[in-house]
Amino acid sequence: MLAEAELLGLIGSGALSQLGSAIAEDNPHEALGILGEHLPAALNHVLLQADLTAVAPGYLAPELAEKLLVMADAEGHGPATIYRFSANSVRRALDAGHDASSLLEFLREHSATAVPQPLEYLVEDTASRHSRLRVGMAASFIQSDDEATVLELAAESKAAGLGLARIAPTVLISTAPPRETAQVLRGLGLSPSVDQAEPGVVRLRRTNHVPGSARPVYTAPRTAPAADDVAAQLAVLRNRRAEASSNHTGPVASSGEAATQLGLETLQRAIRLKQRVSMNVVDSQGNSCLETVVPISVNGGRVRVFDPAKETERVLSIHRIIDIEAAEELRQ
Repeated sequence: MLAEAELLGLIGSGALSQLGSAIAEDNPHEALGILGEHLPAALNHVLLQADLTAVAPGYLAPELAEKLLVMADAEGHGPATIYRFSANSVRRALDAGHDASSLLEFLREHSATAVPQPLEYLVEDTASRHSRLRVGMAASFIQSDDEATVLELAAESKAAGLGLARIAPTVLISTAPPRETAQVLRGLGLSPSVDQAEPGVVRLRRTNHVPGSARPVYTAPRTAPAADDVAAQLAVLRNRRAEASSNHTGPVASSGEAATQLGLETLQRAIRLKQRVSMNVVDSQGNSCLETVVPISVNGGRVRVFDPAKETERVLSIHRIIDIEAAEELRQ
């Protein structure tokens, strides 16, 4: 403690100094006055040099030193600190909100010499190339072949929460995730689809939906299922037929048709009552998975469902559903 007190000037040769006496008497204002008499005044200027450096001829005022560190890098410590300017340091100042004119004006104001021409060129050249490329945040983008629809959507006040920005005649970017963006677009009467193969892509098409009316029904294209889907489904059906033949007598085809009809009736009833159903769905490899969803519509051999667990909508092929039953009964 005595060694540290001596370093601070509070004691000398084992005795209290004037500064130490003021501190011992708990008089910090007097201590500051005594300290100020023995320290040089802070400088408010530097010496700019042609080698892109600024030399501090003494201790700089804290405000000046702080601003210099924004536009230059300090080399060394003490009263003769050297501040070196570079393209990176000037770019750092530009990123902080300064421009070339404000930087040069600051240097002229706080330099005991004129601003060297190399330093002036460095500041102006770096500023001229700054912000040519802009980096921003976008969580998803919206693409449509209809340019008029894109223009109308960009001007829609109800879509302001998506942070839309037009980057091409048929492309908008959004700060919201794809599924949230798609949900807002559906509320505006549009029929977007989220592209699973390209994360972040929301494709847009126009519908005749009127705001406030029922949600538009998804119309699936009438295409044949893929060959691997057919093979997987056939494998499941053969296993079920073999099990049915061993446990029951009579035509299997008729029981299969009855089960299909019963499944459709269960779907239609769940849509009317907005009930959840449990579906046993087969993937392309023939693996089955039990899912609890809320059916929305059935059309074209496909069913549109809402998954409460994931809070998403998706479309399932009816031929992939091998079992279905109501998950909850309507409460009176």
